[in-house]
Amino acid sequence: MKSKSLLILLSSICLVLILAALPFVTACAAQPTAPAKESIKIG
Repeated sequence: MKSKSLLILLSSICLVLILAALPFVTACAAQPTAPAKESIKIG
């Protein structure tokens, strides 16, 4: 019984850490780069 409660405690701590780190991971994801602006020559 004690090992089961320890397992539940460790898994809940890991879950909280993952949920806390998730916004930072999504914020650091690669941003889509805009295409380079090209000057348009008329005439």
